[in-house]
Amino acid sequence: MINKRGYTLVELLIVLGISGILISLISSFFINNANSYKRIDNETELQYQAQFISNFIADKMMESNCIKDVYAVENNKPVSIINQCGNNTITKIIVENGSKKLIFEKKLINRFFYSKRNVDDISEKTNEDVGKYISEMKITSIPETDPYSLAKCIKLELIFKKGKQTYSTEQIIYFRNFSN
Repeated sequence: MINKRGYTLVELLIVLGISGILISLISSFFINNANSYKRIDNETELQYQAQFISNFIADKMMESNCIKDVYAVENNKPVSIINQCGNNTITKIIVENGSKKLIFEKKLINRFFYSKRNVDDISEKTNEDVGKYISEMKITSIPETDPYSLAKCIKLELIFKKGKQTYSTEQIIYFRNFSN
């Protein structure tokens, strides 16, 4: 006759303990992989957005004549700082390109917009969504003693943020067709 005794309670508890340890090790491995994937995906997206927006701005501005206006936010209102110099955090920059004005704007929703208008068009509404995750735009006239209205060259720094990750890029832009 075969003994049909089964497993003891101690044997079942040992198996459950070992299984719990194995499951926690395996799940922590998968959680770490998912977090790494998310971090790398965010980094890649920020780098892509930074490269695309930086190149977009540089390509448009290089062919421009000059800076027509620069806006910063003071007391929650846009203020023109065209006659200032040095390094400033800005929200909007307007450049003149022949008979057109090009408007580049960072909006509160961390998106970057662009529009092209006739110089005599007083509307400054930006309508083409170029990119996202841009949290800050900084401009520096080169040399730093020149006001933006006379700058033949600027350094543009863009800071991008997605989740807890931040990425920044700097680009020096020369106005090839400078005229004021």
